[in-house]
Amino acid sequence: MGASLGAVLLWVAALKLAVLYAFGQFEDSLSYFSTPDLRRILGVCVASACFVAFGYEYVAMPWAPPRSVVLIDALLGGLILCSGRLGIRFFRERFLTPQTRAR
Repeated sequence: MGASLGAVLLWVAALKLAVLYAFGQFEDSLSYFSTPDLRRILGVCVASACFVAFGYEYVAMPWAPPRSVVLIDALLGGLILCSGRLGIRFFRERFLTPQTRAR
């Protein structure tokens, strides 16, 4: 079971990276995060969760993650991707752009 679990984890990671690339998440600058980017990230999470939840039937993997794990992975993945991109944008706007405040 250990070898099949490793194969499934490798398959899921490769699938998630492929879906991120298909949705264009590697083309934009990470520090510019807007509402369309949020929609694309949520689309990535939903698409990859659907592929993982239902794809094992078509790929004939010997082991599949439970649906609750797939759901939690999608939620946490979306939260981590969105908060990371938002944090980078906040850092850029707060510390790297010149401040023009009237005194």
